[in-house]
Amino acid sequence: MTTVLKLDELSPAGLALTLVPTPDEQAALAERFGLLEPPELHAELTVRTEGEDVRVFGRLRAHAVQACVLSGAPVPEDIEEAIDTLYRRLPANDPHAEIELSEDDLDIEPLAGGQIDLGELVAQCFGVALNPYPHASGDAVAEARRFVSDEEAEAIRRNPFAVLKQAHDLGE
Repeated sequence: MTTVLKLDELSPAGLALTLVPTPDEQAALAERFGLLEPPELHAELTVRTEGEDVRVFGRLRAHAVQACVLSGAPVPEDIEEAIDTLYRRLPANDPHAEIELSEDDLDIEPLAGGQIDLGELVAQCFGVALNPYPHASGDAVAEARRFVSDEEAEAIRRNPFAVLKQAHDLGE
């Protein structure tokens, strides 16, 4: 998603906006995150200045369908995630200078170039919120296991890297 906010256009009162990806952007998100179908995504954001910093906060709601890591079966997921990101300007004298960060500063993003790509912020928050190991129902997993022989299953239990070796051997 591409929604670039130029900070010189930001009023002191802030800005409230809604981001919904176009069909092409949905397809790009599906490809980027390995989804089985384009996600439904909706973000309500507020952007406001806090001194020299810029805060972006709001909510992300999405529906995504991923492949089960065991069976490949579709696994639908509903996501509701808070977004709260603080952007801080880099030192003007040397943008490559090392900056000491305290524990409170670890969630601060550098602000350079006078703009923020809100679409990319939402896309990254969406990607982080996705389940990294989606699992289908027990029936779908049991069906997938029917295609693994007892000998292969035992080899996998003994050595989890056997699967990687087997895949590598098949690729040669």
